[in-house]
Amino acid sequence: MSTYYLDPKVSRADQEVAAADLRGLIENIRVTHKRAGYRMLQRYLARSGHVV
Repeated sequence: MSTYYLDPKVSRADQEVAAADLRGLIENIRVTHKRAGYRMLQRYLARSGHVV
C-alpha cells in the first residue's frame, strides 16, 4: 500500500499556525539579539522548549 494517499496526522491549518508561531519566535529573537546566527537561534529555541 502506498503512503501517498495516507491522511496526514496533523491538519494543514494546524501546521500553518505552528509555522507562524515559530516564525514569530524567531523574529523576536532576531530583534533582541541582532547578531544571532542560525546556530544561536536554534539554541534559544531549544532552551524555550521548541524543537526545530
